[in-house]
Amino acid sequence: MLIRRRWLFLLKKARKYSQKRYLGNSADLFKLCFEILIVLPHPTPFTQDITIEFYSAKQLKSYYKLNEIFNLLLLLRVYIIARFFVITSFFYGNRAQRTCQFYSVAPNYWFSFKCMIKSRPFQAMSFSLLVLILTFGEAMRICERFLDSFLC
Repeated sequence: MLIRRRWLFLLKKARKYSQKRYLGNSADLFKLCFEILIVLPHPTPFTQDITIEFYSAKQLKSYYKLNEIFNLLLLLRVYIIARFFVITSFFYGNRAQRTCQFYSVAPNYWFSFKCMIKSRPFQAMSFSLLVLILTFGEAMRICERFLDSFLC
C-alpha cells in the first residue's frame, strides 16, 4: 500500500505522464519492480522447516532456515518507509520544488533529507540512529544465529 501511494503521489507531482505515456512504458517501471521485489519475500508456515545448508570456514556443517533469510530481506523495507517519510515531508512539497528550481538545485530525496537534518538536527539524527541500530541489530541476530549451536 505504501508503494502504491508513493507512486501515485510521484505521478501526480511530476505531471510528466499523459494518456499516451503511463507507468507501464516509462523508465519508472524498473524502480517500481525493484520495490515490489523488496516487499515480496515473506516468512510463511510452509517454509518454516526448509533449511539451506553450507559449510563454514572450519568445515563445520551449518544451516540457515529459509524464514530467517526472508526476515533478513524484509529489513530492506526500512528503505522504502524512510523514502516515504521523506516524500511526505514539508521539504518535498511544491514550495521546496519551486525554490530548488529558482536556485538550480535538484529537488530529490537527498535534498529533502539534508533539509530535515538542517532544520531539526537532533530529532533527525536521533531517529535515524534509533532505526539503524534496531535494523542492524536484528540483521546481526539473524546472521549470527547459526553460531549459537557451536558456542554451546
